[in-house]
Amino acid sequence: MALVGIGTLLLQLFLPWVSFEIGQTSPEVQHLWLPYAVASVITVLCAQLILISVWVLVSRFADGKLFTDQSLSWINTIRWAVLGFAAIPALVTGHLLFIVKLGGLDLILFLFADLSLGAAAFLLLTVLRQVFCTAKAEHAELAEVI
Repeated sequence: MALVGIGTLLLQLFLPWVSFEIGQTSPEVQHLWLPYAVASVITVLCAQLILISVWVLVSRFADGKLFTDQSLSWINTIRWAVLGFAAIPALVTGHLLFIVKLGGLDLILFLFADLSLGAAAFLLLTVLRQVFCTAKAEHAELAEVI
């Protein structure tokens, strides 16, 4: 897990440089390198938040403390971080396509895939959240019986 954390931290340091270099080679987006760099760093932050949340949930499971309200808040954190992880690249891609008028079929396909997979992941996590709430209630009921 430490290697993944170090890798994502290095990625956060590397992405602004990449954005600046792309801005230098493409005059159409030269003035947008900073907002796009900020968007890429926030997207990586969402990924880090997802990884940390999963790690906390696995730790809670190992400690036998999974069925609590704190775990539900970590599940909600994952849901919203996944939404941000999908929405930010979609906004940047939409900006490139429809405002700046750059890109072609590849960006249109990326936008469609990003929105589709992001929506599917968010909806799946919403269903899993409801399953968790039901399991938590049944776990509490079972604990009362025993």
